[in-house]
Amino acid sequence: MTSCVYVDIKVNDRLPEGAYGHAAVTELLWRHQLPLREYVSGPLARVACYERGNGRCPGCEFLDEIEQNMQRKFAGQFDALTKQGPTYCNWQRFRPLTGLGKPLWEFKEFDHRLYCHRQVVKDRIVVVVFNGWAKDKSGRTAREDREIQRAQALYAEFLDELSKGECKL
Repeated sequence: MTSCVYVDIKVNDRLPEGAYGHAAVTELLWRHQLPLREYVSGPLARVACYERGNGRCPGCEFLDEIEQNMQRKFAGQFDALTKQGPTYCNWQRFRPLTGLGKPLWEFKEFDHRLYCHRQVVKDRIVVVVFNGWAKDKSGRTAREDREIQRAQALYAEFLDELSKGECKL
C-alpha cells in the first residue's frame, strides 16, 4: 500500500569543455526522495503520508489501525479527491483548520480526524497526511488542541526535510 515517493528535479548545468564531447548546457536529472509514503494517487490528486526520519509514519499508522468501515470512509474521500482534484468541496468532511491550526486541513469522519497539508500544484492536489485520532467527546477538548499541535510539529519537521533537499512538492 505504501512506497517511497520521489521527485525528479531538473538542473541546467554547463559541463566542462570536452565533457561528453561537447560544452553545451545540459539538462541533468536527479531524483530526490521525499519523506513521504504514497497512500493513493489518481489523475487529479495524490495523497501521501509524512514519514519521519526514524521511519515512523503517524498518518499511515492511524489509517492502518482504525476499523475497516472507517478506513473505507476515508478511502471514499480520497477517491473523490483524486477524481475531482482542486474542485473537490465537502466542507463537512474536508476543510481548512482555523486559528492555531492554520495552514493545516482536516479530514473528518464522525469522531475520527486526520490532519494534513493541502497544496494545489498546477491542476492537481497534493495532500500530505501527518496524524490522526478519534475524539472521545463532542466539542473542543484539550486533547484536540494537543493533536493539532502535534500535526503542526510534524508539518514543521516536514518543511525542514523539504528545505534540506531544496525541492518542492
